[in-house]
Amino acid sequence: LQQVRLDVDRMSGPGLEIFSDARVKGCLERILYLEAVHSLSSRFSIGLSDLTMPLFLAFLSGYFMGKDMSSGDSMDHVSDEILEEVEADTYW
Repeated sequence: LQQVRLDVDRMSGPGLEIFSDARVKGCLERILYLEAVHSLSSRFSIGLSDLTMPLFLAFLSGYFMGKDMSSGDSMDHVSDEILEEVEADTYW
């Protein structure tokens, strides 16, 4: 879990402020942790987040209706239910 959290913290940066949102971080931590637990390898694969990030953004973008979603402030109008759907879609 510690390595997952380090990888999630690494995601945020210029142009990726949306990944600084606490709720988004929680979603990504759960996705990456479950993948690490269910994967055939016994260790978490650093870089798995590089596959998860674009999927998460792609599924989330459907709820932004063309609005800019690059800032973390844009998450204020996204409900927990929507985030749960995006998290599930990203994981599966």
